[in-house]
Amino acid sequence: MERYIAHYAIEDICWLYMDRDLADYLRRLSWREARRRVLRQGPLYKEWVSHRHHPPVRLTRRGVEVRVEDGVWLFGWERMQAQIRARRY
Repeated sequence: MERYIAHYAIEDICWLYMDRDLADYLRRLSWREARRRVLRQGPLYKEWVSHRHHPPVRLTRRGVEVRVEDGVWLFGWERMQAQIRARRY
């Protein structure tokens, strides 16, 4: 179950931050440089956002936070980059 939650959380956060080219930066650059560029474009959204009835997510300096029934899970920038680079097009 964790694998599916991580997958949907990272895909949802990339969709929410499409205007900041989050997925493109994670694909092309190191995760540290991608984080710098995304954060440089302004403050992150503080509210929890649910996309397509998935668990609510938000992006922080530490990574993607996902609110699930038993608390909050964190998936770091390295995990996000690994998933984005593993996509099949």
